[in-house]
Amino acid sequence: MKKILLLLIACAMLLLCACDEDTPKVEEDQNKSTSQSSAPSEESTTVPSQRIEHIAEKLENGMLENLDEYNEEEKEQIKSAVEKDGYTLEFKDDGSGVLSNEEGEWTVAAGWVENEYTEGIPVIDFGTVTMSMEDEDSKGNYYMFLIRQANFLEVENYVETLGQIGYTDVISKVVNQSANAVVFEAQNSNGKRIELGYSSNGFTFKIYK
Repeated sequence: MKKILLLLIACAMLLLCACDEDTPKVEEDQNKSTSQSSAPSEESTTVPSQRIEHIAEKLENGMLENLDEYNEEEKEQIKSAVEKDGYTLEFKDDGSGVLSNEEGEWTVAAGWVENEYTEGIPVIDFGTVTMSMEDEDSKGNYYMFLIRQANFLEVENYVETLGQIGYTDVISKVVNQSANAVVFEAQNSNGKRIELGYSSNGFTFKIYK
């Protein structure tokens, strides 16, 4: 976009410099008006692609809340945009999607997901769940959520709730309001483990089998 605008400005300056010095002011004003009026038209052709690229970037970074607001043409454009970054995108009928690459796949814009991992876990009904995925590490298989737009007190209260329902075998716990940070790792009597890490206005939440 910046390159396009600079090009338009340069073209307008060249047009003005090319004008005859003896040209009446009225004619000069008309030339300015013509060059200025042409700019929005040329710039407007770049807006859709810039917008699509922005949507794709938000999607890849787990910052997109929903996908059902886009029409079929826009969806195809979003698909093409993420493919340039090595991803594939599948749109679902419920307004969510599946974003994948060689490293794995992520459910996007689906909100809280009910599955074998989340059974018995309090639903996160604050902030916005933008992305989730199933994966594994050295501790085992887990399901992870990415939640945006959550504040410190909401996360602190959620951690307290987790303790109340049995996650009392605490492995690690940090609740620091001045640093705007929360870390909570614990398991219940059945050995089911959870890990939560919050900073600024977002957090990840892992639930192990």
